[in-house]
Amino acid sequence: MKRLVLALALLAAASWPARAWETPAWYPQPVTPAPDDATSTRLKKELLDAQAAGKLLSASEIATELLRHDERRFGKDDPRIEKALDDAARLASAVGDYVRAEERYSRLHELAAKVHGAGSENAAQALELVGIERWIRGDHEGAEQKLVAALELREAMMPPDEPTLAMRLITLASFFQNRGQYARAEHLYERALGIHERATGAESSPVAGVMVSLGFLHQARQDWARAEEAFKRAIAIYAKQAGPNDTSVPAFSAVLAELYHASGREADAEAAWARSEAGYREYLAAQEAAYPAGSPMVQAALRLLAGQVQRRGRLDEARGMLERVLAAEEAQYGPGAAASMGTLMTLAQIDMDQGRWDEARKRYEAVLARQKVVWGPTHSLGSESVLVTIDEAQGEWEQAARRMEGVLKGYEAAYGEENPLIAANRMRLGILRWAQHRLGDAVTLVGRSEAVVEPQLRTLLAVGTEQDRRTVLAQHAWQTDVAVSLGADPEAPPAAAELGLRLVLRRKGRLLDAMANTMGTLRKKLSPADREALDDLGAARSQLAKLVTQGAPPAGEEALRKKRLLELSDTIRRLEVQIAARSVEYRVQTAEVTVAGVRAQLPEATALVEIVAYRQADPLRGSTRAVTDARRYAAFVLPHSGPVRRVELGPAEPIEKAVSAFREALADPDRDDVKRLGRALDRLTMAPIRQALGSLRAVLIAPDGALNLVPFAALVDEHGRYLLEDYAMSYLTSGRDLLRMKVHVKPSGVPLIFAAPDFEGEGAEQTPPVPEGPVPPTRGRLARGLGARAWGAIPGTAQEASALAAVLKDARVRTGSAATEAALKGSAAPPLLHVATHGFFLPATDAAGGADADNPLLRSGLVLAGANHLVSGPDDGVLTALEASGLDLWGTRLVVLSACETGVGEVSSGDGVYGLRRALVMAGSESQLLSLWQVDDEATRDLMVGFYRGLLGGSGRAASLLAEQRRMQADPETAHPYFWAPFIEAGDWRPLPVSRAR
Repeated sequence: MKRLVLALALLAAASWPARAWETPAWYPQPVTPAPDDATSTRLKKELLDAQAAGKLLSASEIATELLRHDERRFGKDDPRIEKALDDAARLASAVGDYVRAEERYSRLHELAAKVHGAGSENAAQALELVGIERWIRGDHEGAEQKLVAALELREAMMPPDEPTLAMRLITLASFFQNRGQYARAEHLYERALGIHERATGAESSPVAGVMVSLGFLHQARQDWARAEEAFKRAIAIYAKQAGPNDTSVPAFSAVLAELYHASGREADAEAAWARSEAGYREYLAAQEAAYPAGSPMVQAALRLLAGQVQRRGRLDEARGMLERVLAAEEAQYGPGAAASMGTLMTLAQIDMDQGRWDEARKRYEAVLARQKVVWGPTHSLGSESVLVTIDEAQGEWEQAARRMEGVLKGYEAAYGEENPLIAANRMRLGILRWAQHRLGDAVTLVGRSEAVVEPQLRTLLAVGTEQDRRTVLAQHAWQTDVAVSLGADPEAPPAAAELGLRLVLRRKGRLLDAMANTMGTLRKKLSPADREALDDLGAARSQLAKLVTQGAPPAGEEALRKKRLLELSDTIRRLEVQIAARSVEYRVQTAEVTVAGVRAQLPEATALVEIVAYRQADPLRGSTRAVTDARRYAAFVLPHSGPVRRVELGPAEPIEKAVSAFREALADPDRDDVKRLGRALDRLTMAPIRQALGSLRAVLIAPDGALNLVPFAALVDEHGRYLLEDYAMSYLTSGRDLLRMKVHVKPSGVPLIFAAPDFEGEGAEQTPPVPEGPVPPTRGRLARGLGARAWGAIPGTAQEASALAAVLKDARVRTGSAATEAALKGSAAPPLLHVATHGFFLPATDAAGGADADNPLLRSGLVLAGANHLVSGPDDGVLTALEASGLDLWGTRLVVLSACETGVGEVSSGDGVYGLRRALVMAGSESQLLSLWQVDDEATRDLMVGFYRGLLGGSGRAASLLAEQRRMQADPETAHPYFWAPFIEAGDWRPLPVSRAR
């Protein structure tokens, strides 16, 4: 990434083509040259010589000396130091002194604004370079602020179709792409593409360049079809323009081959690789015909061909080519020259791929020695990191750890302690300590790494699309895998279990939390003054992040920076207190998740069982590849008092097979093997958990993966008893939901009941029946898309509504054509919401195609009045889980979804359940009663009536359900768990007084 942004920096500084006509007003104005004296003349010559020799570190020192000399001559604010300041900033960045580079570019911006005008191209260019320096250092919020401001200046001064404006759009797009904000990046790339198409034609090189960028963007999103289309268009353009010295076609043919390989199209990949190699061979032949054998042009062509041969796995052949290149480079430039570093590193990588670790070490040590002289210590840290990998491969764990400590200190000096790069390297060092059996140190380092990552995740998840957020969380999932795996080591200290639980509490279900946009709902409920305070809070946090991530302050400014840090911290605390005092919702949404905080919400004699699906990590594989593909389940048991206990459940495959078999038996009341299968699954899951529970019988379960689909009360213990008979269980989508129970928002209105919707709608034209016939009157789903459905009436729900209305005297009942999606969306915090209708969840293969087909929140939901017509608009009769997450349920004590499979959502091991379960939590409801499989109408009606009677009689929400389930289990007519086990109570399990329910 650093090389990319450095290239962009140089491009930004030298991207203005010569024009034969009059220079436009928005072109950069010429810099006033400083008159030379003897010292400046000498320093300028030394600077040119050092740059020509590739000695960047020396060049940077000379540029700094020249700047100081000019400052002494003219003063720090004189226009005549502009060129020296620019050179010193550029070279400081080139050698990795990013803090100093940013400081100099900031001064350059102030000087340019003073000399050329605040809206000049000179000022915009300097501002963009400040943003790029912040980007390099990981200050993404600060970088975005500067890059956007620079673009706005250009947009104000340039014609809308100016190609140079397109170049600036591409710079900002690259920034957003690098951060995983693909939607924002795509918008900017498309704007740049339109400018180039209008200005230079649809088949110009600039258009091809943008198509390449779009191709990489789509590839990052795994949108293979659009990526292929973009790369093919770029290749076609380059092919028409290619000359004998052009390598664009073979280069991007190789990119296309990698795309095919990633998407599983191996035959297409092989053909594209072959075309790429053939193109590189033609290019080499052209260079050999035009230049002597040892010339740089021939060696460059040979290096390109070797790279392609290497990618195709012919390592010995690639090695032979690169050794020829290295010999020619050393003959021309001398042994140890900087020009041969790239060739040496590629040869070392081949050595590593072939397991020739001694040879790889020798080459990288040679590269490292040269880098320290030529580029300085910061740019050599990458090679030090590779040497850590070599140490690990050879079992030199002590040496690897010592070297990693040095790398970490180097990055801390360059970037500051709170940079994302620092967090990643702390994690690496933690894994190394684990390999050394120093598990206490490992736990500390992994914990410190997570403490840096967590606030950065909050920032990244606050913006972007669902796919952007999914990508961000996927990039950080390995950290949770490492933390959870660490606790499985027999030598792990007790703190390892608490660390693993902390990460699981913070990360599980995180994607849906970010997607639900509950902060947007909160914002609407705040007063104008509080909304302004929320904006001020965001600005203060951005400024604090900038200071924390920018590294050491300039000499003499340490006290000033400390003062500013304290001021910002005080401002943030004041604003948080102000907003939280007026908004219970804000307190809930922003509460810090800690193990102690979650424990404090547990009643006495109760335990949280937090289950997690994870990938096993093995430290002996090395710190960059510790996480394996082996999927497993573990559980963390957190009692009201006492230590966290970690329970290893075992490999995922046998557990998930047992889940599938058990669920099939549960869904068929005629099956007589349900107890045997329930015992088999219990043996794999709850049996080991019971050992950690000891005498505790009240359990709050937060499942993960396929276990989200299991009614644990229907499992069978070693004595042949259903767990229902001995345990009181309630469910959570995540243990952090307990933090929501600290406060209560006052509900409004009366209980609402939606039941027996008219799926045709009053006076609606009848929908022709589909070939399979209408949906039967069980609360089920068909394995086909919604567009092919004709939802049938459910007589049982009308009877259910009548029975409930007799129990809930003040409830408002909506049935028939009144049970609409719009009415449900328009309800504001009813104390109780009961919906009796069809529920559905569609697999990805059932959903319509397009960008939204991969979003599980759009494939689960409830069916309401008019759904058989599926008209477009906000009231189409289908309430998706995504829409449900935006309901105003802050203050709603209980949501009951008396529908089939409403508790089922897409199972994603790294992110909990997608579906109505999590959506309703994020919408603000305190508790939910949901189903896990097709529900019998009559049994459901009887269970619901008994459940509400228990609630109104003062029983807890979970206790009321448990009493009804035990009653049904004791009745021979409904003893099969098909009848009593489908419903689960999630969220707040406590009593619901009549006054609160109403």
